[in-house]
Amino acid sequence: MESKTRGIGAYVARLPFVVGHQLSDEHVVLGAFDETARSIVHGALQWDDPVPDTVIAQGMADYMSRALREESVDRIVVVGYGPDGPGRATLLADYLTRTMDVATTVLHVDGGTWRRHTPGGWTPPQQIPDGAVDMVARGRPAPAASRQDLMDSVTPLKNPLFEPLDPDKARELANLSPVQRLSVAVGAMEALAAGRTDDPGRMQTLAHAVTTDSMVREAVIAHTIADKVHDGHVDALVRTFRAAPRDLRPTLALTAAAAAFLAAWHPPLVWGLLNHADPETNLTYLLTRSLEEGAKPQRFRPVLVQAARDDIDHAQQAWEADHPGAPQDRAPWSTHDRLDAQHQPAPTSPQQARPTTPDGPGL
Repeated sequence: MESKTRGIGAYVARLPFVVGHQLSDEHVVLGAFDETARSIVHGALQWDDPVPDTVIAQGMADYMSRALREESVDRIVVVGYGPDGPGRATLLADYLTRTMDVATTVLHVDGGTWRRHTPGGWTPPQQIPDGAVDMVARGRPAPAASRQDLMDSVTPLKNPLFEPLDPDKARELANLSPVQRLSVAVGAMEALAAGRTDDPGRMQTLAHAVTTDSMVREAVIAHTIADKVHDGHVDALVRTFRAAPRDLRPTLALTAAAAAFLAAWHPPLVWGLLNHADPETNLTYLLTRSLEEGAKPQRFRPVLVQAARDDIDHAQQAWEADHPGAPQDRAPWSTHDRLDAQHQPAPTSPQQARPTTPDGPGL
């Protein structure tokens, strides 16, 4: 029993790192687990809407039922925060049980303590341990102070850091082969990712490449998840969007949103990017529907990577046929035979982080 108690306390301590921001009295957190206690998904619901609690609970239960319909969910943990947390968490758990026919565990967090709801009532409050040391040791970034701060991390800068590319340089890039244009874009993105600093010149080059050539744009997105998820590359796309002049933002925001979704970044960050994206494109529609339905990005990765590579290869072959004697260039794929898109251990960007997947809290 003591080890189970420690497990629940450690789980609660990790939740701000999991959802990406600190949690306060208006939040309810949901965590879905399979029968091996592996985390399937976590999300934080901000329960401060003026609509009735029953409407919120039913809507969230319906959403979770749709989003997890292809998952083998064994248990959902519901954590309510603050004075209203017990009522909200038990109400939502009741709707989840009826809608999904799944076991639930209800926890309440308030004033640095947690307790669990049992058939006999609430257990005595237990102190929440400090989860920061453990998470930092794993390389996890600190959570943002609030959901708004998390969203601000994908908001355009008030003053752009660069202007559109000089027309002469733009013509030089346009005269390159498809593989050369992609190599220029990938080189700029990788330099930004490696430096972790804002380099206006490289941002300008990357922005021009992905806003003027849809084929290069798709290949750049594919490159971020080609053999594994490169969070630094996604971060470079986000930073380039934020620093861009207004006219370039819609396409750059969409590019960053697609990469962030495929890299399984926190959904609020993807939504935040989509708020600035061109609303009329098919990709915007597909991303929106995927987020609304809770689609898993992993299943899209191999198909998208292969399609982007094929398009570049075919375009390069056509270009070489039109330019006999020109050097034959090779696409800058990080690997040619692996499309499994496995994750790196952890992102280094402090706020634009992918969700962690903690083990179940011994429930």
